Amino acid sequence: MGAYRHLLEQQWSAPGEGVLSEAYSLGRELLAAEVNLLEAVDLHHRVLAEMLASAGAVPSPISHHVQAAGKLFTEALAGYEMLLRGYGEANAALRGLNERLESQIEQIAGALHDESGQLLAAVMIRLDQAVAGLPEPHRRELAGVRQLLDQVEVQLRRLAHELHPALLTDLGLRPALEFLADGVSARSGITICFEGALPQRLPAPVELCFYRCVQECLNNAARHAQARIVRIQMRCSADDCVICVGDDGRGFDLQAASAPTERRGMGLAGMRERLRGVGGEIEVQSRPGAGTLVCLRIPGTPKGDGHVRSASAG
Repeated sequence: MGAYRHLLEQQWSAPGEGVLSEAYSLGRELLAAEVNLLEAVDLHHRVLAEMLASAGAVPSPISHHVQAAGKLFTEALAGYEMLLRGYGEANAALRGLNERLESQIEQIAGALHDESGQLLAAVMIRLDQAVAGLPEPHRRELAGVRQLLDQVEVQLRRLAHELHPALLTDLGLRPALEFLADGVSARSGITICFEGALPQRLPAPVELCFYRCVQECLNNAARHAQARIVRIQMRCSADDCVICVGDDGRGFDLQAASAPTERRGMGLAGMRERLRGVGGEIEVQSRPGAGTLVCLRIPGTPKGDGHVRSASAG
């Protein structure tokens, strides 16, 4: 209450952008403290009434009028508060659904990596045993089959990683993204460059959100954009963490992509909802023939020791 009164006094005496910036920061603190809309409105009117009552230059009944007006205004906003609560509950349900989906994906990835991998390893052992007793021409012929099985094993491991990145859990976001970029680059021929730094570790929900969103951006660049180069730029501070993915592809019409029937639009909508689940936001810049830039921002992420390395995947 004291902090808000101090800002209101400043706004009366010397209004400016600095005061408004501090008010914005205070608003975020109130939000983090789970102060709801009606409580914030009540705080404003109580502080305003006290200031008017203590000013001396105005009749004291004015402060009572302000308080009465505040109660009326608060009641008028009750519907909005209910709507915001419903929105918050819907977001919580969506986060729960995403967590359950990620759990199921993790199980599928584990089965793909372990069970299919073990079965494939057994096939290769039996093949090696069978080849050992064959004449040299047949062994050379089956050596090609062995190489194909080796490629299948590599693809299974990479697919399992992309479904649920074990590197993300074990080593963090940057190594997981680099491994993902290597796979996309190998399949598509796109050059993928990393610039900037990230803390060694971020909160697990933040890392997973960033990973899935960057994965969607790379898939779009490979499947739709016909891009040749993709740049992944990252920076973190005490205030936020930002990852931007830009490509030199054919771009697209943002307005058309917002239609729910558009495949790319559905991708953007999915990223937007994922980011909302961790308090983040997305900004997209694109137009036909001019490439695409997608910036993902999550506020309040901790700053840590980054590891800077500019490299090209592929």
